[in-house]
Formats: sequence, C-alpha cells, structure tokens
Amino acid sequence: MTTGERANGGRLPPLEFKSISSAPLASMGDLEALDETVRHMRDTLPNVEFFMGLAALKQGPAVASVGSSPRVAMVVTIRPSGRPPIILIDIERSGIAALSMMSMHFAEELPEDQIEGAVQKMLDGWAKSGGYWSSEVESALAKYCRCQRLPKVLIPRGGSAMYGKGWAMRLIRKLGLEVMDD
Repeated sequence: MTTGERANGGRLPPLEFKSISSAPLASMGDLEALDETVRHMRDTLPNVEFFMGLAALKQGPAVASVGSSPRVAMVVTIRPSGRPPIILIDIERSGIAALSMMSMHFAEELPEDQIEGAVQKMLDGWAKSGGYWSSEVESALAKYCRCQRLPKVLIPRGGSAMYGKGWAMRLIRKLGLEVMDD
C-alpha cells in the first residue's frame, strides 16, 4: 500500500452515547483527518476494536461554537483484546490555532456510563478552559485513567489521503498499541 492510498472498508462502527449529545457525521469538518487515520489504524491492528462517534459540545462558552453551530468532537473508543479501553478525543479546529488531541488510558474495564462520564468531563473542561485541555479535569480523572495530550499528530490537517497511514503508525506508537496487537 502506498502512502497515498485510502484505508480499507467503510466508516467505523458508531459509538452510541447515552448522555453525551451526538452530532451528525455531516458536521465532521477537519475531523475527517482523524477518521481516515483511525481507519488505517484499524487496518493495521485487526485484533483491536475501534468505534467512533461525534459529540456536540455543550453550548455556553464561545469556543464551544463555530459560527451558529455547536463545535463537535470526535470520540474514538479503542478496545484492545483483553485490555482496558483507550479513548481518543479530537476537537474540530475551525478558528483554533493549536490544539492537541487527548487520549484517556483507563486502568481497568469500567462500566460504559462511567467512561462516558469521564469523556463528558473532559469535553466540558475543554470548553470551560477556553479551548485548552483542563489540567484540573485530568487530575480529577487520574484515579481511574491516565490522560495524555498528543500534540502535532495530524500535521498538516489537509493531507489525510496522503499522510493518513503515516499518522496511523505515529498514533499506534504514541498510544502503545504496537505491543497490544496479539
């Protein structure tokens, strides 16, 4: 496969939220880069399950909107076989100069509502912090997950068809997934 080839298969299985407001896939914006990258990760790691959903940020802080629409976040759940999940969060970046992705590495398997609650806290903390990941939220979640900021993983954003496979390999290494694939 050349660097410019697209990932195999269709979209990832949807992630069903119970308490987080979902957003339609049409509002993905520049999150298509992560969508393409995660599909390459799925192709590279066939024994790892990937689920993806878009969440609308709660309205209130100005940074939680793009124009008159809610800003969206892509939430990817990564489930390595027999290991606790990893959550990857990226925020649609219109009008934001620099923003890291966030990964949340859970120490153990937790009920879905507890994982979703942690994701909601992280998203709310981002909005309340004016478009920055909240160190306070990271500290509050430290008892059951390790939060890791992932700067400059998908640079430049516009080249997902050309760079997607390379970005996938970089994310696999940063998330420690290369040692998890059985």
